[in-house]
Amino acid sequence: ANQAAIALENSRMIEQIRKQFEAFVRASVFAVESRDPSTKGHSVRVAGTAVALARAINKVDRGRYGHITFAETELKELEYAGLLHDFGKVYIDPHIFLKAKKLYPQEFDYLMLRLGYLRQTIELGYQRLERESKHVKSIASEHRLNLTTIMEATRLVSLLNEPSAMSQDIDADIQRLQHSPFPDFAIFDDGKTIPLITETEANALRIRKGSLTDGERKLIQDHVTRSWEFVSKIPWPPEFANIPGYCRDHHEMLDGSGYPRGLKGDQIGLQARMLAVCDIYDALSASDRPYKKALPPEICAKILTEEAAIGHLDEDLVKIFLEGKVYEAVAAIPAME
Repeated sequence: ANQAAIALENSRMIEQIRKQFEAFVRASVFAVESRDPSTKGHSVRVAGTAVALARAINKVDRGRYGHITFAETELKELEYAGLLHDFGKVYIDPHIFLKAKKLYPQEFDYLMLRLGYLRQTIELGYQRLERESKHVKSIASEHRLNLTTIMEATRLVSLLNEPSAMSQDIDADIQRLQHSPFPDFAIFDDGKTIPLITETEANALRIRKGSLTDGERKLIQDHVTRSWEFVSKIPWPPEFANIPGYCRDHHEMLDGSGYPRGLKGDQIGLQARMLAVCDIYDALSASDRPYKKALPPEICAKILTEEAAIGHLDEDLVKIFLEGKVYEAVAAIPAME
């Protein structure tokens, strides 16, 4: 009886420790997602969808993964990896996540303020000349040209600031802004000048895809290494020892174009490839974010299929994911409060 009581107490304590650890994992996820409210629930959905994909693989009896069966401990390992896969984002400036345009709002407002100031300066200068000069007609055409130029520059900046802007030649547009008839103008009494458009602003407006500069994109890509560094410090039991690796490798692509290590094919673990499919699907289908609109399931499925076709995602996993309608599991996953 005494031995049974001790065994029961040990079992209770182990279960309590397990619950406490899981609560810690979920609290860690909450800390990450609180920095970017627009992605709230992403890690929980990825974890739940990954487990649903693993259960779908368990039902497959033929093909490349017909021999694979995930045990309950492996499902829990995959769930923890899904929950923690983006933890490294806690180290990233949240403004980057919320960047909806090529320029940050303050940068855009400052640039438009300069353009507006220049336009007002031109108009006031013309009014002064109109009062003082008898030959105002001779300068009217030049005034109209200057106003047209500054208005065109203002319109062009607004267009180029949109991530979806499809300019024929962005570089040529930037050149036009940088080499306008009035690239610099005095704004201070000491005669110092400021450029119509700074090199930093020009580089941001040159972005051809999305809203992030190369530097900002690199910072976000570094989150996988940061996740690995953090998760590796947790003393995982042997059955969960692969979790850090899954977190690090979930952005690797089969053709070697992924990050952070540029792995190819079977160098990428199965669970990491599964997380990649679930992560991309959720990023596409999730509710509207500052930088994108939510896509319907059929469009998400089309994109996943295309990504598999060009060698980014595991084609067999994408097939199981879509044919098994694993994505429907997302709707049943409760939001984490």
